[in-house]
Amino acid sequence: MLLINAIQLFMQYLSSIDRSHETITGYRKDLIFFTRFLEAKYNVEPYIDEITANDIEDYLTYLKEKRNYAPASRGRNLHTLRSFFAYAYNKELVSRNVALSVEKIKVQQKERTYLTEEEVEQLITRIDHRLIRLVVIVLYMTGMRISECLNLTVDNVDLKHRVIHVVAGKGNKDRLIPISNRLLPLLEDYIRNQRPETESPLFFCTKKTGKLSPVNGTVKILNNGT
Repeated sequence: MLLINAIQLFMQYLSSIDRSHETITGYRKDLIFFTRFLEAKYNVEPYIDEITANDIEDYLTYLKEKRNYAPASRGRNLHTLRSFFAYAYNKELVSRNVALSVEKIKVQQKERTYLTEEEVEQLITRIDHRLIRLVVIVLYMTGMRISECLNLTVDNVDLKHRVIHVVAGKGNKDRLIPISNRLLPLLEDYIRNQRPETESPLFFCTKKTGKLSPVNGTVKILNNGT
């Protein structure tokens, strides 16, 4: 079977087991890039059962020396290939998982740094945009990811019972986040006095577009932890 056809089957499988859209997109991107590498290497469309561990090792070397990929990025690509070939082996598309014989990429663990409460307060006071300022406060007080926060709908935020329902968050799992005494009045004021009249179901929205973009400068800064 052509590698590209096996990849398509793998994508369908990931969708059938409810892997997140972000996961499927990331796997597809990694595997298509691997396919293009093999096409350039052999000047022919690759077949999945002809791929060797040496091909994968050459690919990882290419990512390091030609594409300047960091160890973590190369490790992610190897993880993708291992998952893909594990699927292919289980479906009898290959006789063995050749990716298992490729040594893992060593990644130096970095100590995470966090903003202090004082630094967060300084950040918040410097944000002129009222809605962005509220979103930053919500992110800080709930620990939500930006995508989770901006995808909240009005129905997800239960002010009466003081809980936020995150749908399909990390690992494609739902979870409940309590609304603190400090956060509750801010959300109540937003709903009553600030949220524009719109048909958008999103909790945080603008009148013009009905949504708030995660690429906004301030939100992006918080996401990067800087």
